[in-house]
Amino acid sequence: MSHDLALAIWGAVALGLVSCEVLARVTGGRYAQVRRLLHLLTATRPRTAFAFLGWMWIGWHLFAR
Repeated sequence: MSHDLALAIWGAVALGLVSCEVLARVTGGRYAQVRRLLHLLTATRPRTAFAFLGWMWIGWHLFAR
């Protein structure tokens, strides 16, 4: 994978997070803010472990090779 493609993927992730935050603020709370989504993802220890392992797997397969 090229460096440019990796940067494009990170850019898409950042754009998605910013878009979610803007959508949540514009709609007056109809949609969850990013902090709420992260809280739901890491609310319990197994979820936190799963999120961490998933992030490691994605990082290894998309960016470390």
